[in-house]
Amino acid sequence: MARLNSLIAFANVAVLIFAPSITIAQPSLEDFMLEPSLRQVDISPDGRYLAEVRNRHSDNARIVIVRDLSDPSYPVVGNIGDKIRRPSSVSWANNTRLLVDILVPVGTAAVERASERRDDFDIRSYYMARRTMAMDVDASNVTILFGDDRRFRRNLNMSRIRHYLPDDPDHVQMAVSRRGTLTLYKVNV
Repeated sequence: MARLNSLIAFANVAVLIFAPSITIAQPSLEDFMLEPSLRQVDISPDGRYLAEVRNRHSDNARIVIVRDLSDPSYPVVGNIGDKIRRPSSVSWANNTRLLVDILVPVGTAAVERASERRDDFDIRSYYMARRTMAMDVDASNVTILFGDDRRFRRNLNMSRIRHYLPDDPDHVQMAVSRRGTLTLYKVNV
């Protein structure tokens, strides 16, 4: 017991002697302004996959990562997103199809050119539209819902999933404005 007390006393003295030389970096203003890395997660209905919306600070991109929870190492099986098309949330249509709400700048081609030319490029200074895309867990077979339909191009928010159909895992119901009227559509994911 005396030996244990001596060790504790020695440790306390060592902390007092060396503590003044330990410096802790103070967070900068930029540290407080960074968006959190992990923004949102959702687990597949069968519990096998975890979808994450993350900020990647190294290149100011926002990405979706899909991990396989059935493997103990939780490998990434799918990855999609960049600094122009920014995922904002994820939800599962079924066990293998993921719905991703994305923010896309109006005039995407011009914004992409600006991102390549300007050192001070900031995607947040552009007007964004919302879209929903469906993808497989490995980020393949990507489809923008209503993406090819010219009738809906003026809609700035086409990410309103109104209802998941439990007896029909291949479709969702989406509300989209057409000719000034909000209309409910059954959409194949």
